[in-house]
Amino acid sequence: MEGIKEKNSQDNARLWKSEAMDGISLFKACFHNFEYRKHSHDEFAIGVIEKGCQSFSHKGSNHLAPSGSIITVNPDEIHDGRPAGAGGYQYRMVYIEPFVIKAIFEKSCNTDIPFCFSSPKTIDNQLSKDILKSMYCLEIGEDFESVSLFTEAISELFRRHASPVVCREKIYKDKTKIKKACEFMTERLDIQLTVEEISDYLGISQYHFIRTFKKTTGLSPHSYLVHQRIKKAKNAMEKGASIVEAAVLAGFSDQSHLTRQFKSYYGITPGQYKKSLKTS
Repeated sequence: MEGIKEKNSQDNARLWKSEAMDGISLFKACFHNFEYRKHSHDEFAIGVIEKGCQSFSHKGSNHLAPSGSIITVNPDEIHDGRPAGAGGYQYRMVYIEPFVIKAIFEKSCNTDIPFCFSSPKTIDNQLSKDILKSMYCLEIGEDFESVSLFTEAISELFRRHASPVVCREKIYKDKTKIKKACEFMTERLDIQLTVEEISDYLGISQYHFIRTFKKTTGLSPHSYLVHQRIKKAKNAMEKGASIVEAAVLAGFSDQSHLTRQFKSYYGITPGQYKKSLKTS
């Protein structure tokens, strides 16, 4: 399993939902030691490095994102992240549901994801400043002006650096057995599954299943299962569940297990996220 390292309290982060715009979550962090595990998002992940430099892998390639870089990760794409040097890095992100982008461009298409970035890192100095300004405004304000600034900056980013998608299926869409495996696991998040149970359901060997799953999705079956459990716990907390209740619903052994896993994917603890839901 991919590792995670934390050494001191210099790391801090906050994740919260925008009250001004549906389908938008905001995130800001300063990391000196924290390392993300490999993961993906259902949303577009758009960010700007404010200080320092981030190192990350994306679809098998390594990247460096110095100050001013724009992070542009499409939904479902596997990536991780870590500080590139001793000074760490500070950055802000927005997670944008695909339906928001479709609405902004009034785009009607036969795919859930209407646009696609060809690179996870974009260098565009003026646009970087505009996006950061819009994030600041969206954080402190819920008025028409802050929403307009954000919409204009994000629209320009997509116009300049993303391409319209005619039809982009999810990575496992045409892999019938892998799709069935994902559905099988997602429907059983609250029970302890074994590789043998999943491979027997698919009618293939355990070794073939593990190898094919990793090749198709970029994650091991265990990592995928943990990721789905974390998302289920997060959704449960958003609906009012306590951390303990969310842990049980999502199939974690206890609250501390959920906390460790949640922090490794989101950079904050479930307690910090619950607090942001109350104060946002």
